[in-house]
Amino acid sequence: MSQALLPPAGVTSEFLAGDGLRLHAIAWTAKDPRAAAFLSHGLGEHAGRYAGLARDFTRRGISLYVLDHRGHGKSGGPRAYTPRFNRFIADFEDFRRRVVRDAPGLPLFLYGHSLGGLIALRWLQTHTDVPLAGAVLSAPLLEVKVQAPRWKLALAAPLSRLLPALPMKNEIDPAELTHDPAHVRAYREDPLVSSRITPRLFTEMVAAMARARAEGGRIAVPVLFLVPGEDTIVQEEATLRFAAELRGDVTVRRYPGFRHEAHNELERDRPVGDVLEWMEKRIGNAD
Repeated sequence: MSQALLPPAGVTSEFLAGDGLRLHAIAWTAKDPRAAAFLSHGLGEHAGRYAGLARDFTRRGISLYVLDHRGHGKSGGPRAYTPRFNRFIADFEDFRRRVVRDAPGLPLFLYGHSLGGLIALRWLQTHTDVPLAGAVLSAPLLEVKVQAPRWKLALAAPLSRLLPALPMKNEIDPAELTHDPAHVRAYREDPLVSSRITPRLFTEMVAAMARARAEGGRIAVPVLFLVPGEDTIVQEEATLRFAAELRGDVTVRRYPGFRHEAHNELERDRPVGDVLEWMEKRIGNAD
């Protein structure tokens, strides 16, 4: 790979969550930043998987900040676990405040993918007074499409009470994330990627999806939805219904034939280009 195509080196940092848990984050800062984005990643992954997106953003003057959610990547806590979904939200708000201190006065965008899209939605719905230039939601988890075995679903609620942090397989097949074999291989070989979920995270996730669908009217910022057409992990139809019910500045971009991680697909330049063009217009409006 040529030096020009290599992703930029990010700056890592750590801070303590409100309950004392150690959280890890990476910042990729543009040379002459015109805007900043803070990103919420998906289940089992981590901030480092967004180095490629950071390359695209920083080239356009947009700094990118990514938090490893609790129980993910280099952040503390049992893997793929949270005691309550609201802890994700509180962590993300603490992270946003740090981003604003690092990038004062810049237009600020939110980016959420998959489970991270659900976290982003719940953050938007509970922080309506926070000024944002806009929010990008990539395959947000509003309904699950990949199906766990019936026995696992039946045991989810009792295990959430009795053994909330019990690690269980999360049913995500890495081959269903993208058609790009290099990204699939990297995902499989990444020591920071987890293939687990816990009963408490599952039950909290299901409850959060229901609340997000019920409270769409609380979102008051411009929103861009990225909807892959060959997504076997989240329900495309649920995203389209949700987007159709929102008022205001709402844009939907559909990508037929794309799998779950549109930003890691073979034709990733299309969705990434759409995101950057959408952000550019709103940066111009903020100037």
